[in-house]
Amino acid sequence: MKAIRFFLFLLLCHQANAATPPVTTLHVKVNTSPVFSGMISFSSLDSKSNQCKSEIFFIEKDKPVVIFSKTLAATTQVITLNRCPLLTNAGDQVNLELRPLYKGTEIVQGRYVAACSGKDAARQLLPYLIDSLYTNADLSKINTIDQANEFITATAALIAKKTCAAKINQAENLAVLTAFEQEKQLLFKFNFLDAHKDLPRTKELGNWYMQGYDFSAPGLTAFGDDDIARQAVYLWYHGRKLQDSTLTEASMLQELLFACKADRIKETEAINWLQTEGKERAFTPDMKITYPVIKSALKPNTPAVHTADSLYKSYQQMEPGMPAFNFALENDLGKFVRLSDFKGKIVIIDFWAMWCPSCVASLPNLKQLEATYKDKNDIVFLTVAWEDASSANRAKLKQFSIDHHIDGENNLFLNFDRNDPAAKKIVEHYCLTGITRWVAIDQEGNIMNGNIGHPLRPGFEQRIANIYQQRN
Repeated sequence: MKAIRFFLFLLLCHQANAATPPVTTLHVKVNTSPVFSGMISFSSLDSKSNQCKSEIFFIEKDKPVVIFSKTLAATTQVITLNRCPLLTNAGDQVNLELRPLYKGTEIVQGRYVAACSGKDAARQLLPYLIDSLYTNADLSKINTIDQANEFITATAALIAKKTCAAKINQAENLAVLTAFEQEKQLLFKFNFLDAHKDLPRTKELGNWYMQGYDFSAPGLTAFGDDDIARQAVYLWYHGRKLQDSTLTEASMLQELLFACKADRIKETEAINWLQTEGKERAFTPDMKITYPVIKSALKPNTPAVHTADSLYKSYQQMEPGMPAFNFALENDLGKFVRLSDFKGKIVIIDFWAMWCPSCVASLPNLKQLEATYKDKNDIVFLTVAWEDASSANRAKLKQFSIDHHIDGENNLFLNFDRNDPAAKKIVEHYCLTGITRWVAIDQEGNIMNGNIGHPLRPGFEQRIANIYQQRN
């Protein structure tokens, strides 16, 4: 009986150990000068969400040595500390020392030289080595594409030698290092082209730029720093535009969603595109086409998909032909004005605020447009000030409106307080993610254009003219 109990005890211990993932620890020693004070930024993958998380450790003045420790997610990833990238595995003990980076005799504030100790130090430091070799290339000595290719070939050979010396043979580690080196090669090519703007931007140059870069590389999922991931995306976008200058942001996003295998990158880019498209152009044909692609490319029932759904449904309210929300807002005369009061007229609404410099700068454009259409009785221009509702600010706004010649019955007020239910409805229905926002509504009270554009940009007056010509 005792033997059975002992066997069960060993079995339970084994199961408990098997269920506990190996702990990855990071110990950092920062050597700094007595006059330096600043911070260490740290980025890594979160153990629960597998999303990137960033933290900041402050270094106090007159402390020559600062030591701190962290527990990392038990996974293979590239972490960064003040732009010093390291490759860590589950169960690693990372002993990192950061020393000030000098340029001549002067300290480069916020930059460090990284050194690791321990049995895995060579592997952990490889991303730092890769980054240093490609980023610090002397572009003044590399003047042709042939020379750039020679530099890449020589650098890649050196990195391969260092990888072999570090005895790295795990497929996951090699995949991460490959993806990381490809991104740094692309950054080198980007910097080379930036230093040689005289090179014609042709499709052939784009093909050279993208040569050897695999955006579907699985190692991209192990980048524990969103800045590195965003840079990889930006560099890829730049290359595709070099290859084909006719590509739109929407078409490149669709291509990215199918090419990239890193869910975190796809989710981030999809949400960013929806937000930007909606903020700058409201609901567009591109959004209508791209949204189903986003839905099919992202994993279902994730927070990112729920966010994409919410954004799309919100902006869809601004699709041309959709009924415009019939707001009721107080004007300068203390009377409530409803959108439905203007049925039979084209309504152009300028959502603006005193705290928005570009909104204020475009107020003369509004007056010019009003003058242009002053003899037309089937178009009206409304200004809606999105402001704090305090009596002091209302008084300031009234004088401001008088000074800028926009006061009167068509100068309306929208409470900036999101807790105001009536104001909240207007903000949501008109997707006020930013201002200045100009909206056109037709004679039947339907959306014509959810975001006409900025009055200070070329072609705005013509867009207003086109809208007026479309009237019933």
